[in-house]
Amino acid sequence: MLRSRFCLTGLLVLLFSLIAVESVLGQTTEVFTADGDFTVPAGVSNITVEVWGGGGGGARAGGGGAGGYARSVLPITSGTVLPFTVGAGGAEDAAGGTTAFDGGVVAASGGQAGGVTAGGAGGSGTAGEISFTGGTGGTGSDSNQQFPSGGGGGSPTENGDGGDANGFTAGTGEGNGGAGGADRNTEGGPGVVPGGGGGGSAGPGGSAAGAGAGGQVRITYQVASAGNSAVAAAPLSVEANGVASTMLTLEVADSDGVGIAGLLEGDFTFNGTGSADASGFSETGPAGTYTIAFTNETVENLSIQVEVGLVDLGTTAEISFVAPEASAGNSTVVADPLSVLANGVASTTLTLEVADSDGVAITGLQASDFTFNGTGSADGSGFSETGPAGTYTIAFTNETVEDLQIQVEVGSVDLGTTAQISFISPTYTIRGTIVDGGGGLENV
Repeated sequence: MLRSRFCLTGLLVLLFSLIAVESVLGQTTEVFTADGDFTVPAGVSNITVEVWGGGGGGARAGGGGAGGYARSVLPITSGTVLPFTVGAGGAEDAAGGTTAFDGGVVAASGGQAGGVTAGGAGGSGTAGEISFTGGTGGTGSDSNQQFPSGGGGGSPTENGDGGDANGFTAGTGEGNGGAGGADRNTEGGPGVVPGGGGGGSAGPGGSAAGAGAGGQVRITYQVASAGNSAVAAAPLSVEANGVASTMLTLEVADSDGVGIAGLLEGDFTFNGTGSADASGFSETGPAGTYTIAFTNETVENLSIQVEVGLVDLGTTAEISFVAPEASAGNSTVVADPLSVLANGVASTTLTLEVADSDGVAITGLQASDFTFNGTGSADGSGFSETGPAGTYTIAFTNETVEDLQIQVEVGSVDLGTTAQISFISPTYTIRGTIVDGGGGLENV
């Protein structure tokens, strides 16, 4: 198995084209021309797989068709071993073989062999997100097969179909076709890897036709680098109300500092998340930057560690999910009724609706969490948490005639003050006489 591996660094790219620097800098490409296995390196979470089928062999006249092409971007797990088969080039009068990656997830068929009267058809991509067709082989120019034979078809590039042969002139592409024999003493040329069709040969008893070229698997990927990646969270103090969130910003780059785009939420592993929930994953600018929000309903401190393809990108500073704080603007204090007999039995009920700055009800408070100011001689009792969530009630009775406005706090937050509550003199009857609280008498 021939396996070539090269890192396209900035220097190498500059030698070929300044225009291509951004598109290939930092990528690693592996090329395979024989059957084998690909083991996904650490730090890799997706790969671009390209396959070319084998080229068809030439015949006594017609050139062979080129192999087809297919491409897909595959989400992947580091350490996974993925098998592939590479289609062989066809010998004279034989079709090229199919190239298949991971059992046919990405696959391309081989080109057909040339014929006596026509060139072979090109292969096609049979599985993959993108596919192109190989060029058709050329046809010899004389029915008696005594003159130039057809060239082989060219294989597709990553951007389009392969070129058809024109007479004995071979088609061009990622792998060029072999030239057709110019006369009965000239052999057909072999196709060029990957997947070029073989050139035809002239006349019966003449020279041999060219073989088709073998197929190819090309795998391109970027490896995440911990040293060039970053993980940050903001804010670091968040109310544990299930609504307020901290936002993690993930900057993922390879060893050349080039951002790795196109990652999905499933490509990341988040450790140390406790009871927090993640949502809203998004890829943002610049390239290789991602965000995800975490909310929590549990009071706890967390440091979230993030991985991509088994590479530790980093850990956030400590995030404190704190108990929600009541908001005066989202809370209310109401007393009812506002006129109550001051007999130690009749009561007014304070209804306290407590919510935080996000409008989320704060549940689970106890009577001791509240401070009631301005209660005069009144006594509070019967504290209870009722529905809806975040609603509490407490009753106040009094034996003293007085007017009160009760101000309520939770922690240091002023929730509000009731309207004026009047505890008034009770009236009662003694032997047919109504006696008010002020000592006045009225016959009945």
